[in-house]
Amino acid sequence: MLETTSEFPRADYVETQQWYAGKDGTRIPIWLVHRKGIALDGSHPTLLFGYGGSGTVMLPDYAPEMLAWLELGGVFAMPNLRDGGEFGRNWYEAAILGKKQTTFDDMIAAAEHLIVRGYTSPSRLAIRGRSSGGRMVAAVMAERPDLFAAVVAEVPQTFNVRFEHGRHRAQFGSPSDPAQFGFLLATSPLHRVTAGRCYPATLVTTSLNDPRAPAWHAMTFTAALQKPASARRARYVG
Repeated sequence: MLETTSEFPRADYVETQQWYAGKDGTRIPIWLVHRKGIALDGSHPTLLFGYGGSGTVMLPDYAPEMLAWLELGGVFAMPNLRDGGEFGRNWYEAAILGKKQTTFDDMIAAAEHLIVRGYTSPSRLAIRGRSSGGRMVAAVMAERPDLFAAVVAEVPQTFNVRFEHGRHRAQFGSPSDPAQFGFLLATSPLHRVTAGRCYPATLVTTSLNDPRAPAWHAMTFTAALQKPASARRARYVG
């Protein structure tokens, strides 16, 4: 068996699981990692990472890049959003198709929980997600830009009504189905962007060869954010 060693001072940090109330009152777990004994005064830079898709179970694991974040005094938080599989099929089905807004509401409630509990403040809170998580953070930041200072949306799907992929139909729906077009438009990240609104500093990454999240989704979304707005903040695609 191969092993790696690290000089990271694990004893100086604490990992906890908390629970918060979603918009509909459902109790949702959130994992937090930070230095022991931090003052809950809202001063800590915090990275809120979320996925909430495809019935995927998100549990704490080893992430080398997070060690540097923690060493610099940052807080890392990860909620178990609905549309994930942490509590079985019902947890997944609670946020698919016309109920997809539930995932976004769970992420917004997680951000509000961190702020109310004193871990961070909107000026020090960043969100990050990739793939289905990228779609989620793009939608959330467009709905509640006041909650976040920065956003990293990795290989997101952002143009709901101009994209259809076979493996996604059962989870997200099909824009060619008149009964599903309405909720796809309502939850489309691109169509939530409003000209003149102040959005967080945003980095949108993409891949040139991923048919599940074509590069033009990231590019179109970033272009919409780069239109004249009420705040001058960096918005890049990479």
